[in-house]
Amino acid sequence: VEDRTLQVLGTAQNGEDLERILQQHQERVRTAQGVQRQLQEELQHAAGDARQLALGLPQLLDQRVSELKRQQLGVDELRARNQQRDSEISELKDQLAQLH
Repeated sequence: VEDRTLQVLGTAQNGEDLERILQQHQERVRTAQGVQRQLQEELQHAAGDARQLALGLPQLLDQRVSELKRQQLGVDELRARNQQRDSEISELKDQLAQLH
């Protein structure tokens, strides 16, 4: 800050130079504040989105678990059918062997 103050004082030859430098500085501050407000708003929106996502995750996980359970039941049912058919095929082979 001291270096900038010395620079300002060293380059300012009259009140007009100081006024121009002050206006430029104030404009930079306003611009920075605007950017900061925009970033804070974006951060708040992102935080809200994250909260909504977090609240919805248990429901999404429950739905996915239910879907996987249904799929597993389907797989188990197909295995049972295959075992039944294998058993029937084995019986038919035995019967065929007895006929010959």
